[in-house]
Amino acid sequence: MVLAMGFLRVILIVFFSLFGAFANAQIRPPIEMPASMMPSMMPDPAAMAQSPASMPSSMMPPSMMPSMMPDPAAMAQSPASMPPSMMPSMMPDPAVMAQSPASMPPSMMPSMMPDPAVMAQPAMMQPPIQEAAIQEVQIARDGTCSNQYEFFNQILTEVRNKNPDYIKNILDCLKLDRRLIFQVSLIDPSQFQYASDILKEDENFVYRLIKISPEVLKYTSPKLLSDQSFMERAIYLSRDSLQYADPRLLNNKIFMKKMIIADSKNYIFASNRLKEMPEYVEIALRDNGLLLEFAPEKIKSDKKFVTIALKSNYAAMKFASQELKKDKALQKYTAEKSSIKSEKDLHKSLQKNYIDGSNKKNVGNVISGRMKFFSKNEIIDRNYITKWQKIYNYNGPMPSEKMRLISADSRNYPTAWKEDFRKYPGLVKKIESFFLNRQIDQNTIDSLSTTYLWKVKSNPQTLVFNLYLLRDSKDAELGSDFADITSLTAIVQKQKNTWQMSVVEVIFDSDVKVDLAYEKGHKSYDLWDLYVVNKDDRNPKILFRVKDKFLDKFEIFEEQNNGKYQMVYSVDPASFVDEPEEEVKKQVGW
Repeated sequence: MVLAMGFLRVILIVFFSLFGAFANAQIRPPIEMPASMMPSMMPDPAAMAQSPASMPSSMMPPSMMPSMMPDPAAMAQSPASMPPSMMPSMMPDPAVMAQSPASMPPSMMPSMMPDPAVMAQPAMMQPPIQEAAIQEVQIARDGTCSNQYEFFNQILTEVRNKNPDYIKNILDCLKLDRRLIFQVSLIDPSQFQYASDILKEDENFVYRLIKISPEVLKYTSPKLLSDQSFMERAIYLSRDSLQYADPRLLNNKIFMKKMIIADSKNYIFASNRLKEMPEYVEIALRDNGLLLEFAPEKIKSDKKFVTIALKSNYAAMKFASQELKKDKALQKYTAEKSSIKSEKDLHKSLQKNYIDGSNKKNVGNVISGRMKFFSKNEIIDRNYITKWQKIYNYNGPMPSEKMRLISADSRNYPTAWKEDFRKYPGLVKKIESFFLNRQIDQNTIDSLSTTYLWKVKSNPQTLVFNLYLLRDSKDAELGSDFADITSLTAIVQKQKNTWQMSVVEVIFDSDVKVDLAYEKGHKSYDLWDLYVVNKDDRNPKILFRVKDKFLDKFEIFEEQNNGKYQMVYSVDPASFVDEPEEEVKKQVGW
């Protein structure tokens, strides 16, 4: 019994020695440890200094006491009388306790004591995962759009459903998202007004949209709308872009002179001050007399300018002042009207020669008879072959397919257009300068193909042609619904040593939405034939077949007094039956 008590005394001495060393280590102030981490890792040192009996329950939960130190009442019992089930929780194995904490196996470490390796690196500790998750939710609520792509489909659906205020009320960070604003503007250009100011001032981003929806200029930053280089490039992407320009720019003499020379139609957008200046009036009216309609009353009452307009186009007389309309000298110009004297005869001729009246059910009238009378005037006539290619998309729950318009390069004529025009070196330079002055790159110009080149007449030498290029869109956001197209349809006449160009239709390296509803994927001008009133008519009219989405019609271009060609009739002969002359006048746009 004495030996047993002695043995127990030795054990207790060793235990309390180790426990005291451990408690001293815990009381040492954790200078480098964040205070927020202390409660979960170790008990309060002040509380540790109290005896378990006097320690407030709020300072030490009862459930933690057995794991921190043995019950003194139980320690007073001899090991022999101590239940075996109590011994592991009451006191540690002496062999283990004899080790230093650093060398103690991690599995044997007390639950209250942190890993020494972790304690040595307090700066590396991260906040609890739950706190990080809460912080992420708060960030999303604060409008930083950490998960913005989850909202895209919902936003696009709302815009398609004609909800005009949806974009207006979304978070600011979404209004800054290029991908979202681009897609939204494709659906409804007016939604660009709700985009971030940063995007409205981004030249390249706005240029992308102008190619598809010029209306976005209405909502573009005033800074860009007053920028000369930006607006100059814009008019080459969309002809009417200057209507959105800053009024100060429209009053700029140097800039507007350059724009009117590039396209006389820009006279319409000039300030009233510039519209009255002789220099600008002459440039515009010499090219297109019908622009007299947009001139100030002062110009319409000026015989000199009205004469210039009438020499360009006799139809300008209807825009002259009432007094000048009675002028005998000016009336002689109106006598030189179109050789097409009767719109009824025009109707009959088109009906007879170019309309195939099918009796088949649901077919109706069909335009036919291409090159019926003037096939001998053909210099080059090629069909630029395109085809629809099926492409598959597997990025979704179900595979989907789309159609893409591509050029059948292996079947198209490989000769460069400059080689086709080698007999007309001056015209090659004219065409090349036309594109370069409108910021079209040399590679695009050189890649154009001739689809047709016809002689209209020999004296003066007059030609009509089309150059065309189809490529995949360079804008990945647009996808297969768009194609990059460059096209020029023009009538040219050589006057002395200079070629004068009348542009019928032009597309400047732009992304065009293509559709299976069009025969060629988009609106096109096909040279159909030349038209003369009778055998004595030395001024052939040029007949184009315009293939639009749901309309197939003729447009007739006639030479004006200044040698330029302008459209004089737009006719939908496929809809004609046998109608009175008054009704024909309405349909041919007389």
